[in-house]
Amino acid sequence: MANGFLLFFAMCFFAVALALAPANTAREANPLFLMKFLRELIFFIDNFKLTIDAFRNCLFLKHQTKCNENRARMALLNNDAHQDEQFYDIIGDVHGQHLLLQKLLLKLGYALLNGVWTHPHRKAVFVGDFINRGPNSKGVLNMVRDMVASGSALAILGNHEINAIYYFTKDDDGNPLRIPGNNNRRILDKFAAEYFNSPKALKRDIKWLRTLPLFLNLNGARVVHAYWNNEHIERIAALHTDGRLKKSTLQQLLTEGPLKKAFFETIKGIELSMPNDLVIKDSLNNKRDNFRVKWWVKPKGKTFRKLSYGNKFELPDYTIPNELISKYAVYPKSAPIVFIGHYCMGKGPMIPTHNVCCVDACVSNCGRLAAYQYNGEQVLDAQNFVFVTEAHHRQPAPVIKKMRL
Repeated sequence: MANGFLLFFAMCFFAVALALAPANTAREANPLFLMKFLRELIFFIDNFKLTIDAFRNCLFLKHQTKCNENRARMALLNNDAHQDEQFYDIIGDVHGQHLLLQKLLLKLGYALLNGVWTHPHRKAVFVGDFINRGPNSKGVLNMVRDMVASGSALAILGNHEINAIYYFTKDDDGNPLRIPGNNNRRILDKFAAEYFNSPKALKRDIKWLRTLPLFLNLNGARVVHAYWNNEHIERIAALHTDGRLKKSTLQQLLTEGPLKKAFFETIKGIELSMPNDLVIKDSLNNKRDNFRVKWWVKPKGKTFRKLSYGNKFELPDYTIPNELISKYAVYPKSAPIVFIGHYCMGKGPMIPTHNVCCVDACVSNCGRLAAYQYNGEQVLDAQNFVFVTEAHHRQPAPVIKKMRL
């Protein structure tokens, strides 16, 4: 009934508009006029129907889910002002925090549309490490996959996805391509346990991960998980043959050489070795043999503490011996803005220099998930960060040594 009324109204509207149109528009440029008019007519009908649905679902039936879907559809439909623009929400390492990710997307203005999180004129960008450690990696992975498939998100691989790809991809003898260390193996076994009743789904998801890129070039900005080096990017750009990381390619990347170096430094960053006489232990009392560095800073003459970035342990404030400084390309000051994850910057700084922005707010340790709303600006602005925090997250209590009286 309603559809019939709309069709009749549209036909009458079309006839009147055509009759009143100037001769040089309706007759001499008839095909162009008709195409433009029909497009506007379809827009009008769709908008009218959505408005009716919105009144019914939001005001009368108070159906919140359908109400949100209506709002998202109307926002998408009325997005003419942004058709030639693209804004990005760069989302940090999620690490299996499914509920917190939904909370962040809501705060960023996304809504569920046909079961997929969508924004009328923005696109989410995941910087990798959206699995492991948290309670629902499977849920996060499915959400990211659906968003990427629908065009409402982009995603790249982090070191945790690479670990999963290597562990759950089998060689010709049925063994993992690479077996990680004990700690990473425990994390991956916990991830696999989420697929206990659906091993085929795990295999499907690992295959999908192999289709994701290792870096992105956006409008005036770059995205990589841990380290941007132009030569590395050129080397790894051709790894995705047939749109995925083939098993033979993954095996090749385990062979020592410039390609392996480029691949693993891109997803893990630059790490320098500790001197033999320096004993550093992290919060779990594990001895650390290397540390992450600020690869946008020239290392010569810097102290361990000044060059350190994203380490969960304190380093001494004396100069790093030159023999410990391995050669790596320092990110130029004139290079475009690059967004990174990986470094677990719960206490900051999230913007350590004018053209590097870390969006990893250390959700696993600090319970805080971050996104940077990038609008094409040339200067990074801390005001563009959006954070959400677990409601009941508590910082770990300090270890107090008992004194013997």
